[in-house]
Amino acid sequence: MAMVATGEKWRELLVHMLGAGSHVPKKSHGFRNRFCAGIGSSDHNTMLEMERSGLVKAGQVINEGRDQMFYATVAGCQAMRLGKAATKRAMDK
Repeated sequence: MAMVATGEKWRELLVHMLGAGSHVPKKSHGFRNRFCAGIGSSDHNTMLEMERSGLVKAGQVINEGRDQMFYATVAGCQAMRLGKAATKRAMDK
């Protein structure tokens, strides 16, 4: 399995977190703002790196300590080049 470059992986996770994929109409980007990562997983470790960079904030630990929620920050929305309306939608979640 090929390793994904850090920037590419960060982008992939932010796209998913913010509902900003190409299959979603641009007017709906930011309809969600959450990502659940299994603690100790590669996604969780990546989210912690993104948190240190200010792109996401860590949320509650759920599922009896197995998972943790993460949320994009305004900086994360800007990194994804979301417009003002999409960023507002995401921040209102």
